[in-house]
Amino acid sequence: MKKLNMFINSGGPIIEGEKLLGQVSLLLTSNLRRSLQTSIAIAGATKNCKIYCLESLREIGFGTSDIPSMTKADIMREFPDIDVSLLSEQESKILLPESIDSVDNRIQQFFNFLKTVERNNKVLLISHLYFLKKLFKEWPWWYISNLGIIMAVIDLDKEKVIQLKRI
Repeated sequence: MKKLNMFINSGGPIIEGEKLLGQVSLLLTSNLRRSLQTSIAIAGATKNCKIYCLESLREIGFGTSDIPSMTKADIMREFPDIDVSLLSEQESKILLPESIDSVDNRIQQFFNFLKTVERNNKVLLISHLYFLKKLFKEWPWWYISNLGIIMAVIDLDKEKVIQLKRI
């Protein structure tokens, strides 16, 4: 939490001569509590930032877990500033173990969503380590650690990451 607060207070890294948080108009997060909490904290430091919660962005389930994603009703009650219009009404427990095909389908849903939203091309994704590793599958995994910020340029026509930079 201390690192998150330092990140927010500094306005994030400088990208193209401007603080990252000043450029973001769209923040995407999963329906897991820790991502929602991080998103709310970061969005408070941005101007006119819309937050969407997408089930497809949650962590990849490799082993047994009894921690479900938050329901739409729970998120609406606890995080009223987050747009949950794209979540289903039913509780979405992570089915474990999750197949790689299932993760690939979720990444495709992520690209499809990005193609449909109006934005300034600056999107902040609050996601999870293994989802990001799969998203950036053509890039060396050493770029991604549990902590830190990764800047990616995504070609939506090709549906792939064309540039990856650790900030």
